[in-house]
Amino acid sequence: MNALDATSPATLSVDKRAITKVSLVILPLDITGKKLCLYFHKEGPHQGKYLGVWGSATKGETVLQAAHRILKDEASLESDAIVVVGMNSFIQPVDDEGSVEEWLEYSVVARGVRGTPKSTSALEPSWVDVEAIPYDKMWADDFHWFPPALQGTPFVAVWQFVNSQDNKMEQYDIRHVAQEELQRRTAAAEQLFL
Repeated sequence: MNALDATSPATLSVDKRAITKVSLVILPLDITGKKLCLYFHKEGPHQGKYLGVWGSATKGETVLQAAHRILKDEASLESDAIVVVGMNSFIQPVDDEGSVEEWLEYSVVARGVRGTPKSTSALEPSWVDVEAIPYDKMWADDFHWFPPALQGTPFVAVWQFVNSQDNKMEQYDIRHVAQEELQRRTAAAEQLFL
């Protein structure tokens, strides 16, 4: 696995023309902070994998507003302690001609969540111990960003996958940043994309 060079998106440059969507992955923690709610996907592009609560941000809302909405709408959970801990740029080829899809995804931690996680025909919630996260049934990038996210360590990262079907990364770069830097980048991205 090669780290990306200094011109990678993790160094802060984001090309508005290349971004196709802005999404969030929310990691809901129980009141003790020792249990994490993950969703097992029974169908769709994430079939057979565990993920946090996932959703897309919509025009006109901030990342934090989107996090509150997604947590409530998608999981029937609420939290008064939601924090953006990471900004990710994902890049993956979409065809053999070299076209790529690139999107921003925010990593968000919601502590002390209230409510009962919603189950659907496609999604099954599970409370897992934060010391026993099933990384072998998750996307390859999760292993790298879950630990700093759960510790509250702000980061920016770029993840480049081989293609949209395989769970193999071609290269990646994750860098810890000050909370102020993450807030600055988030505000700039909100102005560009939301």
